[in-house]
Amino acid sequence: DGQSVEHIRVNYTLRGLKIPSGKHSIVFEFRPGIYYQSEFISLFTSLSILIGLGLVGYRYYKGKSI
Repeated sequence: DGQSVEHIRVNYTLRGLKIPSGKHSIVFEFRPGIYYQSEFISLFTSLSILIGLGLVGYRYYKGKSI
C-alpha cells in the first residue's frame, strides 16, 4: 500500500509479512547496488569489444587491395 514494512525471516530463503485482513498491494523489491554496478561494467565491456572488433575489421578491410 505504498508503505515500507519490516519482513519476517521464515527460513533462509523465504520471507513473510504480517498482513491485516482486507485488500492490500504487496511488493517485494531487492535492489542491491552491486547489480547496477556490474550491469554498467558489462555494458561498457560489451561496447568496448564491439568497437574493437569493428576497428580491427575496418583496418583489415581497408588494408586489403581489391
